[in-house]
Amino acid sequence: MRLFPLSKIAYFSRNLYYWVVWGQIVQTTIIYQYKDI
Repeated sequence: MRLFPLSKIAYFSRNLYYWVVWGQIVQTTIIYQYKDI
């Protein structure tokens, strides 16, 4: 049966959430550094 495992979906979505949050942190850090200059 070709059903995608629920645990894999949960793991992937959690990974994606961490990547989005990390990307926002990096973006704000870069913006603040450019504001300092």
